[in-house]
Amino acid sequence: MLKAPVDAFFDGVMVNAEDEALRRNRLALLKQLHGAMNQVADLSRLAA
Repeated sequence: MLKAPVDAFFDGVMVNAEDEALRRNRLALLKQLHGAMNQVADLSRLAA
């Protein structure tokens, strides 16, 4: 369900943009996404 929008985000958006405000907003968005996804599954277990 979220795969397509998340893939599109990483394909089309430079998270570490030179503009500091833009970079902070994008990092905050990733933090929210991480929190939402961890409510559904423990993503840290995928790396193991």
